[in-house]
Amino acid sequence: MATPAFLVLYWLFFSGRMFWPTTMETRRANFRANPLSPALWTWGLGAAALFVVVLESSIFTLFRLIPYPAEQFVPLPMLRDAPTAWLWAAAIVASLVAGICEETGFRGYIQRPLEAHYGPAVAIAITTVAFAALHLNQPWAITLMLPILLASLMLGALAYASRSLLPGIVGHAVMDVFNFSYWWWHLIGTYDKSTVFETGVDFDFVAWAGTLAVSLTLFVLAVLKLLAVRREHHVEGA
Repeated sequence: MATPAFLVLYWLFFSGRMFWPTTMETRRANFRANPLSPALWTWGLGAAALFVVVLESSIFTLFRLIPYPAEQFVPLPMLRDAPTAWLWAAAIVASLVAGICEETGFRGYIQRPLEAHYGPAVAIAITTVAFAALHLNQPWAITLMLPILLASLMLGALAYASRSLLPGIVGHAVMDVFNFSYWWWHLIGTYDKSTVFETGVDFDFVAWAGTLAVSLTLFVLAVLKLLAVRREHHVEGA
């Protein structure tokens, strides 16, 4: 119960809805607390769904090109004997914490002020470096560095194009539910494929690499559509 309560307070404070009136407007701006039209919601959530597909297909493709380091994806000892229902609940809550807090901190409070001073390209690049650095304490950070960088670039573009953190929060949280339940906690199976250098190019590799290429292309188109919809309706925002 403590974590959901924390998230509610976190959301209310950093979105500028409680405490210290003198900083409320700045917090609202950094949180990108802008209303979204139905069109922006549609394209934003579509881009968020494509983000999840891109990131997971990039990881599956990566582990057909390099050996899967199973030792880097071992559940914490305290979780090994935990009931499955408890693990699912923990995965969902942990994913919400990561999605809300990381998007607020990186795509909101770091990226948005940088956008105002240096433009979106520089802002997204600096935020991506900071986002990658935050994850360097993880045993899998170097192995997954390319997907980490790709994730931050995509989430940064989504936040800028939609002028909102909400689509990115949804995509980030859904991605982490899958990451926790598959890659780290093995609730829905474990990875056991060998690289294509051992097996040759097969259907599994072609399917994941193709999914990555198609979904990434569609994501770019969705972001461009978000920008077009925003301009069409003269939606600026922070």
